[in-house]
Amino acid sequence: MPWYRLDIHWYLEEKVQEAAEAAGGVVFSVFPVLIAKAKAQANGGRVEFTYRLFATEIFFTEAEIEAAVEALVSARVLTRPQASAKGATVAFDKRTWRRWQESARKAAGREEAQAA
Repeated sequence: MPWYRLDIHWYLEEKVQEAAEAAGGVVFSVFPVLIAKAKAQANGGRVEFTYRLFATEIFFTEAEIEAAVEALVSARVLTRPQASAKGATVAFDKRTWRRWQESARKAAGREEAQAA
């Protein structure tokens, strides 16, 4: 199963906390799933989804998913290049996304060197 690195304190990040204050705890489920979807879609941190499928995948209502995404956009964790009543395309900041990817590659290289 593919995996990705995420800082152990991601949920304490100020912008994520701001989003959670606005939309509730659903943000703590939506945020890592959006990162996973961004990795899987491999489009530079952009994620396309429908609210219906997203809600089904993580067991929240469409309204809860939409509120969490809106809160993450309002907190400037994400941008939303496209939106419709059925779904959206959101994107992580390009520089932040690139930094996360480089950091993950470096850490993986260190782990491989230690294992050898």
